[in-house]
Amino acid sequence: MVNEQLARQISQGMELSVICSEDVPFFPEDAREDHSLLGGALVESLLSRCGEWPTASIPVDFKEPLVSSVPALLLSGELDPVTPPAYGEAVARDLANSLHLVVPGQHHNVVSRGCLPELVADFVEAASVAGLDTACVERIGPLPFFTRFAGPEP
Repeated sequence: MVNEQLARQISQGMELSVICSEDVPFFPEDAREDHSLLGGALVESLLSRCGEWPTASIPVDFKEPLVSSVPALLLSGELDPVTPPAYGEAVARDLANSLHLVVPGQHHNVVSRGCLPELVADFVEAASVAGLDTACVERIGPLPFFTRFAGPEP
C-alpha cells in the first residue's frame, strides 16, 4: 500500500536524475559495506541504476555550505532518519539569521504537524525568525503507533 502511494507521488526518473548526479558520486569507497539494517542493498541498487542513468554535471562547489544572512526557518523531526536534526544544526551554523526547530518524537517532513503550518505562515509573513512564538512545538508529540490495519487505537 505504501509503495503504491509513493510510486504515484514520486517520479522515479526525477529521483534518479537528482540522486545519480548529486549523491552517488560522493558515496565513500566503503559504501557497499554498510552495516545498517538493509546492509549495502540500497547502495548496490543505486550504483546499478545510476550506472545506466544519464547524469548532469554539477558545480565544483556544489557541496559547499550555503552562507547567508537571509532569514531561514529550519524544521527537523527528532527521529528523522533521512535528514536528522544534526543536519539542521550543521546548516544553521552558516545561516546567520536562522532558527532551527526540532520537533519531538517526529519523523521526516514535519511541516504539516501540529502548529507548524501556522508557525511557517507567521515566518513567511514576518520574513523574520525574530519574535516567532515556538512554544507550541514542544506540545506536538509523537504520532501514535498503528496497532491494527485501520490505524491506532482511539
